[in-house]
Amino acid sequence: MNNQDFQKAYNELEVKMGNFARKNDEIYVPNITPHSPVEYIFICMEPSLGEWARSRNEAEIKLKAGFRNFLDGYNTMILHHAIREYLCENDQKYFITDISKGAMLVRNAGVDRTVRYKNWYSLLLEEINLVAIPNARVFAVGTHVNRFLNYQNFSREATLLIHYSTTAAMHWNKVAQEHKEAFDQFQNTVSHNDLIATAEDVIKNSEVPKIISDRALGRLRKGKLTLSRLKLMFNYKISFETFASKSKIYRPA
Repeated sequence: MNNQDFQKAYNELEVKMGNFARKNDEIYVPNITPHSPVEYIFICMEPSLGEWARSRNEAEIKLKAGFRNFLDGYNTMILHHAIREYLCENDQKYFITDISKGAMLVRNAGVDRTVRYKNWYSLLLEEINLVAIPNARVFAVGTHVNRFLNYQNFSREATLLIHYSTTAAMHWNKVAQEHKEAFDQFQNTVSHNDLIATAEDVIKNSEVPKIISDRALGRLRKGKLTLSRLKLMFNYKISFETFASKSKIYRPA
């Protein structure tokens, strides 16, 4: 499948996912559109309201203007940065998605989560089968995702990755303490400006309208690479280095 056919197929899938969300009275949040199949897939939970939109009305206005998921959260950008710096090699590509694509407040996300995930699961599989190269590696971002994929007997091996939500901050701290010397050295290797440079490239490649990119970059520039966030990035660095030591991925000829 050439890139043009791939883009057409993914656009058609987005229409299906949007229609499914509307059928269930959900706010469909599209992902950053992939340009071609990728080597790494990251599966998260569901889009969250509250950070980029405080209400359904505000979300729908921003989505109509071209907003996409995984674009402007600081911790989300830490995941982007870590993938690029500590996992991908050469021209390898990655794609971040959610199991369910309907946005909701974090406090409501646990309600009927398994039922909601099951409802979206066939579309998730369709998305992965389209976007992943044959031997792509999958990361389950958070224990909820990992448990669900195991429960569904997901056909691909998935590596558990800590979630970027602050609810997992105790684990970020634990790993930093267990590798104290390495973490102390790591702290001076990355800066807020490095995150912004990654954000600029992610947002540029997402091809969202200028009004969306300006808002996203404006919010990210106001953020800070705090000690806690450094620990999150360090967690990803350790996870990706451990993963790389156990397996390598190669694009088939």
